Amino acid sequence: SILGKDKEGLKKYQRALLTKQNEGKEDLQTTKIYQMIARNYCALGKYEKALMYAEKALQIDVKVLEENHPDRAESLSILVEVYKSLG
Repeated sequence: SILGKDKEGLKKYQRALLTKQNEGKEDLQTTKIYQMIARNYCALGKYEKALMYAEKALQIDVKVLEENHPDRAESLSILVEVYKSLG
């Protein structure tokens, strides 16, 4: 089922995030992991958790990317998706 894939993906990305946190790194790859976790939580209907991870992705982007970098748009897009789901 799709839901099962979301849960499996979530576990995979949570493990990857834990590795990054243990390394003490916040970089573009870390942002991508936060984004994917946010998307998975959104797909599971857990919008508050999705919001938390989407916001963290954007926070890292603000730290590590130039203001007009295209990857920032991805984090903003996910935030918009989550807010729409929240109503």
